Amino acid sequence: MKIKAWELMYGSEELNDGKKLAGNVEIIKNDGVEIIAEIETCTVKTYIQFNSPTYASCSCAKQRPCKHQTALIYYLESHPELFMDEMGLEEILSNVSEDNLKEFLLKELKTNVELESKFLKEFETSSIDQKYYEDKLSRILERRKDEYFDDHGIYDLNPMASDLYGFLMGDIDTIMSAGEYDFACGLLCRIGKVLNDEIVSTSDSWYDLTDLFMEKVDILSTSIHLDADKMSELHSHIGHIISIL
Repeated sequence: MKIKAWELMYGSEELNDGKKLAGNVEIIKNDGVEIIAEIETCTVKTYIQFNSPTYASCSCAKQRPCKHQTALIYYLESHPELFMDEMGLEEILSNVSEDNLKEFLLKELKTNVELESKFLKEFETSSIDQKYYEDKLSRILERRKDEYFDDHGIYDLNPMASDLYGFLMGDIDTIMSAGEYDFACGLLCRIGKVLNDEIVSTSDSWYDLTDLFMEKVDILSTSIHLDADKMSELHSHIGHIISIL
């Protein structure tokens, strides 16, 4: 079983105890932005970003991390409907990954002939067009290579800053909102390599971009949807960035 990236933030004792306590979680508030629960008389809170809990906090005497936080996260992992109570059918479909959608449909289609017939006639995939985003990022990077790129691999960050900032702010958010976390991770790896290679830059553009870039990395790293291997791959491209920021 793969380790989730968020589990690396906790010790084995907190994880094991949290699994045992997950059945005792009582949700007392869920407004789509924040979830509050009671566990063993403690109040545990977490904010929701991209259908995922992030940065749980607890009222218990122990300093973070604690078993109550992991109990809430394990509980939320097994109750994804808590993130979708306010969503309509169309919005839910837009957030389902291609693999999960195929698995569900194949199971249903095998036992429902009428549904199979309607599906073959009418179904259209709701997954995002990965090639569109890959090509868009390639175009941004390609046209911003400066005259020394072939010799030194240096990009001209200043004219690229606006386009790349927009890609991080708009396109990456769209991809994560669609549930394509691994794909978002791959694109961030490409961007991280560029920013990491530009470590000698004194341009304000570098610092502005890396601040936003690290914000997206942080969201993915704490997401319940990204496994540890993917997180390690992403962090392998940003070692120098982390050491400076």
